Amino acid sequence: MTTTITQLPSPERLQLSRIAERFRDGDRLAYAALYERLWSAVYKAVLGIVRSSADAEDVAQWAFIRAWEARERLRTPASVRAWIVRIARNRARSLFLIQKRYYHDPEAIDALRDEGDVHAEVVRAEERGALYEAIASLSPRQSEVVQLRVERGLSFKEIGEELGCSCVSARVNYSYGVSRLKERLVA
Repeated sequence: MTTTITQLPSPERLQLSRIAERFRDGDRLAYAALYERLWSAVYKAVLGIVRSSADAEDVAQWAFIRAWEARERLRTPASVRAWIVRIARNRARSLFLIQKRYYHDPEAIDALRDEGDVHAEVVRAEERGALYEAIASLSPRQSEVVQLRVERGLSFKEIGEELGCSCVSARVNYSYGVSRLKERLVA
């Protein structure tokens, strides 16, 4: 089997992988370098879930702290970005479900004030809540792919790059995720 140039990792990925190896070994400077390089991506990945800039910042910060505490469990340094994003998204989903249980949806409240048809707005808020619950019930990978595709409008190639998987894997996870959402929401 021959290796083509497109299959070789980029210099930035190699450098990130080397930093991740040092991070896994407990190097605090490597931790700071990862934080600097990945914070924005982690923040953006959770903003669509928690829907609040402050909450997204808190979740991103928590994810990096948790990653440091669990650094020895990082099996593949080349996938460090996907690993930290997954930690953050799992935390964001948990936070979202907690907030959903105990707080009102501010968008729904604002819409109720602005719209005359209160019943329609309540129904839309309930449907939105059901959709978020259904997405949270998907496997972590399917949930990530669906959110990246729908909320951020990423292509399957971009999703694969962000999650450290192939374009085909991203497409398959999206397809299965959407099928499961349809089954759950139609039932």
